[in-house]
Amino acid sequence: MQQHISRGKVDVFVTVDSSMADDMTVRINEPLLRGYLEAIEHIAEEHKLPNDATAMSVSRFPDVLSVEKKGGGRGGDIRRHLRRRGAGAVRF
Repeated sequence: MQQHISRGKVDVFVTVDSSMADDMTVRINEPLLRGYLEAIEHIAEEHKLPNDATAMSVSRFPDVLSVEKKGGGRGGDIRRHLRRRGAGAVRF
């Protein structure tokens, strides 16, 4: 898009259709989750605070849960599609 736009600001909004939920799976980033839990435990012990972490609260931390298409990653297909669609969007 930068090749076609030389000045100004461009806002792009992407909407993902979740009607294909049967083809999706939720993944847990276990190493990251363990890191968060260890950090929470350290904070609780160091500052004499209650460790009241719940499954729901830690699942909301950034990047602990991700949604992927079954049988492959989500990144490449989406990026390729956006590049094709984005290039078409700037044609006048």
